[in-house]
Amino acid sequence: MDRDQVEKSALIESLSRFETIACRICLEREGDDWQVTQIIGDLNNPELLESRSDFHSYESVTFVQDVFPAQEVCAWINNRNGKMRNLCFKLPEFHDQIRRERYATGFATNHFYRLPYPFTLYSVSAHRADRPQRDAFRPLVKSGLPSFPNFETAYYRFMLNRSYGPGDGIPQGLLVIRVAHPEAWISSVDAEQDAVTVVLEGDQCEGTQITIGGSEGVLVNELVTRGGVQRFELKDVNLESFWVVLSRDDSWIDWRDNRGASRRTTWNVSGVQPANLSANIEQLRLQGENEQLEYKSRVPDKEDKFLKTVAAFANGSGGIILVGVADNGNVEGINEDVGKCLDAIVNRIRNRIVPLPIFELEKCVVDNKQIVAVFIREGDEPPYALNNRPPLIYVRRHGTTFDATPGEIRALGAKNQPSGSYARPYEW
Repeated sequence: MDRDQVEKSALIESLSRFETIACRICLEREGDDWQVTQIIGDLNNPELLESRSDFHSYESVTFVQDVFPAQEVCAWINNRNGKMRNLCFKLPEFHDQIRRERYATGFATNHFYRLPYPFTLYSVSAHRADRPQRDAFRPLVKSGLPSFPNFETAYYRFMLNRSYGPGDGIPQGLLVIRVAHPEAWISSVDAEQDAVTVVLEGDQCEGTQITIGGSEGVLVNELVTRGGVQRFELKDVNLESFWVVLSRDDSWIDWRDNRGASRRTTWNVSGVQPANLSANIEQLRLQGENEQLEYKSRVPDKEDKFLKTVAAFANGSGGIILVGVADNGNVEGINEDVGKCLDAIVNRIRNRIVPLPIFELEKCVVDNKQIVAVFIREGDEPPYALNNRPPLIYVRRHGTTFDATPGEIRALGAKNQPSGSYARPYEW
């Protein structure tokens, strides 16, 4: 992670390059006026192109989720006031210097779920004297809206979409804005005995540079001519400890480091994915459906059965879904365009499951028939859920997907509790 400080103009310039920004906004009443407590903004994130619009206004606090023109948000910041849905508001004074942090793929922060690509985070706090004074013990109640015992509980529900617990505080930041960088990123890194395979995604991979290094120094330093799979033969090299950097000119774009790899980074040295799917397909078929394997005879449609299994695998130990294989293990194949099949699977997972699990797709030919394998990694930010209202959480038991019990949901949440820094804001 890189960190520095910039002027307000740098933030405005960054926002102005985009058409829209998806925002979650908290406003509190100050006398006869409304004042912004926090704006959490997400830019350049393809997953939020159809973000839901909501407006929940209580007597003393209002929560808003919507997609706004980026120029409108810039005007709020510049003028320190604005208007939405006939509600006029002001922004408190904030510090001159805005913190800017650049994160690699796989990182999450207090305010955001993990993205499959790198991002830059801008944040600035209001002056302490301008922060709102609120009644900590006053319930929020209004006809037609959910009721809450206090502001903190409502804030966690609407702004972060997770439960407020003892010892939790309100994450700081008047403005917290994330700019995603899906133009080029490292999708996965796989280490074999004598090779490293790096998969690049994005439409601007050409002209970037890959550097691989380890205990023996720099092993690879090559110019990238296209995205996709980049395989590097590395004979007689210790691949138990190494790093990969994707860069352009004098700036890094994305990186991986498996030297004491953080649980927040995507690193595919080991996992449920077999080295060669075609070679292992017979073994998988003989296993039958189990805790980590499920068959789907056709491409998932608009029903949620497929997504329930994906979420359940992420909540468990990971798993594989074979699309084009019948329940009895017979290979039926995919009759439609495989490219469209891959797109449909990716879009449904990214649009419906929160936080986004780590998953990979591989197509192969078995018995002269095309099938697709979906590899879901064990998640490090449980619980994973379908973004219904309320969120729906699933687990895997005895080779079948079930609704999670309250006890199982508590256990999944406890797995993620120690870090305290992986908020998972579901759509609300």
